[in-house]
Amino acid sequence: MVSTDGTSFFYNMGGPGVKWTKDKWMIGLNLIPSLRFFKDEPRPFVTPMLGAGVIIGYKRWMLGVPMYYLSAKAEWIATVGVGVKLGK
Repeated sequence: MVSTDGTSFFYNMGGPGVKWTKDKWMIGLNLIPSLRFFKDEPRPFVTPMLGAGVIIGYKRWMLGVPMYYLSAKAEWIATVGVGVKLGK
């Protein structure tokens, strides 16, 4: 899944969580390991982060709302993203 908050871009990978399925629909509460792409001197352009959020899926498509905590600024970042499930 890829997500954004309007200023930075996140590449999200699947992580542990709890999910409920019914027919072709899925909803889950997940921890989401991610890479954040953002120019923020003196930090590197790519920074690993761990987010948490809700993911809703239909067949192979997903819509997610991951949130990330920035300890340097003591604030939460809410993002919205879309993705495709790879594999089975």
